[in-house]
Amino acid sequence: MSRAWRAWREASGITTGALFRGVNRHGKLTPHRLDGRDVARILQRAAGAAELQIEELGGHFLRAGFITAAALAGKSERDIMNHTGHRSRVQVRRYIRHGRLFTDNAAQNIGL
Repeated sequence: MSRAWRAWREASGITTGALFRGVNRHGKLTPHRLDGRDVARILQRAAGAAELQIEELGGHFLRAGFITAAALAGKSERDIMNHTGHRSRVQVRRYIRHGRLFTDNAAQNIGL
């Protein structure tokens, strides 16, 4: 477990259930886990603060980016699937294929 993970567990006081939860308007943690809409709002707010104009930014982008980065780093599909909870190698391979589009393609090194 990383230091950041341990620090969040200690600071939040969460001992059971979802570790990433919503925060109400009074700054208090809710008992409910973050859902996709929550993650999208957090990402969009951070993108806005960084003056990035990305309207369709959501949690899926984080998941897709992780899978692509893990595959490009040489992690096995099995390890990636264990981490992401995917049950289908086909779905994971869709991300990996897109990630390798420009680094591992048929036209590379044949003069095209």
